[in-house]
Amino acid sequence: MSSSFVCGGKVIPESYGLSVRGGTCRGLHCVKNADGRDSMVLWLMDRFCERVLQIDAETGEAESIPIPGETDFAPFVSLCSRAGKSYSLFCHYFLEFDPELKKFTFVEKVGAGAGLGMGMMEDEAGNIWCSAYPDCHLFRFDPVTREFKSYGQINKTDFPQYPYTMVKEGNIIYIGIGFTCGQVVRYDPESGKSEQIIPENLAPAGEPLKVYRYSDGNVYASGKKTAFIIKDGKAEVVKAIPADVVPLVDSRTGDAGMMMKEFPSGRKLVEFDVKNGTFVTTAADGSDRKEVKFFYENRGTSMMDITVNDQGIAAGGGSFPFWFGKLDCRSGEKTVEFAGVQCNAITSHGKYFYIAAYHGGQLLKLDPDQPWTLKNAMKIDTPDLNSNPVFYGAVRNEICRPHAITVAPDGSYFVAGGTPAYGTTGGGIAFVDTASGKIEVVPHTKLAVNEAPHALLILDDELLLCGTAVYPGTGGRQLATEGSLFIYDMKEKRTIWQSKALGKLDAVFQLLQLDEKNVLGYTSNDEVFLFNVPERKIVYQKSIAEVGPAAMAGSCRALLKSPDGRLFFLGKKHIAQIDPENGSIVKAVEVSGGIQMSGAVYGGKVWFASENQWKSVPLP
Repeated sequence: MSSSFVCGGKVIPESYGLSVRGGTCRGLHCVKNADGRDSMVLWLMDRFCERVLQIDAETGEAESIPIPGETDFAPFVSLCSRAGKSYSLFCHYFLEFDPELKKFTFVEKVGAGAGLGMGMMEDEAGNIWCSAYPDCHLFRFDPVTREFKSYGQINKTDFPQYPYTMVKEGNIIYIGIGFTCGQVVRYDPESGKSEQIIPENLAPAGEPLKVYRYSDGNVYASGKKTAFIIKDGKAEVVKAIPADVVPLVDSRTGDAGMMMKEFPSGRKLVEFDVKNGTFVTTAADGSDRKEVKFFYENRGTSMMDITVNDQGIAAGGGSFPFWFGKLDCRSGEKTVEFAGVQCNAITSHGKYFYIAAYHGGQLLKLDPDQPWTLKNAMKIDTPDLNSNPVFYGAVRNEICRPHAITVAPDGSYFVAGGTPAYGTTGGGIAFVDTASGKIEVVPHTKLAVNEAPHALLILDDELLLCGTAVYPGTGGRQLATEGSLFIYDMKEKRTIWQSKALGKLDAVFQLLQLDEKNVLGYTSNDEVFLFNVPERKIVYQKSIAEVGPAAMAGSCRALLKSPDGRLFFLGKKHIAQIDPENGSIVKAVEVSGGIQMSGAVYGGKVWFASENQWKSVPLP
């Protein structure tokens, strides 16, 4: 622990170290180096993906090579060519990495509609093709001539597109797309002509269609319950893809987490653990098993939410890999457990932590005095009231990505809300009875149509105040034009009041109760507002852009109230005291290193995350 002090208008936070050391594989390719030795190229995601690791398969020696350009996320797809080069497209850069030269040998910046590659393939001539999210752009790179060609947007929609898979048949490219509407696009690179070949009435909603060549030589497109055979540029419905045929999936390319298993020498990679820094290889026949350790510098994995219980235990959740961490605010002692879900929204009641998790709206209650024992929470649906955390169930359709959670004053129930399943619109809320485990889900059609709950506050035994966002589920079609406030009567089970009085905004991010009559809120317009509950009236709206925007991730916890009643706002660089009478800034201090995600008040300090570390500063 380092001490903190205030100097020149800045506050230097105490650091309690990395939230969790580790990272995630965003693509691993088995290649050879300049000496002909087996090695691996690992697209590593810790906080972001700012480098690749090249790891010697014999010794475990790992070299870190910075990725050119500005990165703020990580690859979704990668490809290893037959020539042994490694490719990806993310953060608007198409990249070629040469493991023999140990450097990036081609870098091309692409446009705004192509932020993230989704599908990649190598054709018979060795060209590298890539389709990109969100606007379904298509690119081709010739590794011999070094020509990089953009074909632009080949399919226009009013929602983000996930062009996951591609097949080339002659000169024609077929691309499978999701999520809002599953579709296959036929594209002719020579003429530039494209067309959707799945009839609109047969296109599945809320899921992708994935297109592959199968072992019978045919090209099929399939979804969860839908299948088509593609012949002569047309798609025909089939009852099912024949059971005795399989997709010819190229082992050299794949989406996030893809691991290529065969080395040029013929040896095989049978285990790879990026978190613990170990891997195992064998000869082709499974003999000569070798376990190797490797080490890499690490900056920790991203944090999603922080809260503190009444025992002074801070809890935080993170992603890639999904983990749950605890920090004793009194001693600085840390523990980390791998949770199997991304703990997007966390709150506390007494000593217990209540969690709403992504991906799938898992609803949990954790006893922090006991170890995390729940396994595979992302993959199960059956409640388990004896596990730790208690697993009440998953609300996958209405709250796939939770953003808000609140607990009743007596702990008898809690409420969670968020955005819905991929490709759909309109999020719901879930009421969970903590004793019986019963879950009651209320869809957006009974709350605020086509909007999604982003902030929740229990006002009393009967009323729930909610602030909404216009955001659809990931990859969905936005239908609402502005967020709103509404009040839901929990006894009558209906919305009794709704208002757009806050004007045009994308989201109400947070609600904080000041007293029996007044609630302070924060919006996507970098405004705070005061809402008078009995009068159903917005008392004021005030811009705090000079200290905003809020530091937030899975949920928003930027508005904080200290035990003495003072109100604070946590921006990405500042902590500001807010006057509740008019929303003006009383004073502000700049936090050295910034604030990545907020936040909680305990023991006279503000607790938050920055640079993937647990940190705190004294209350200003």
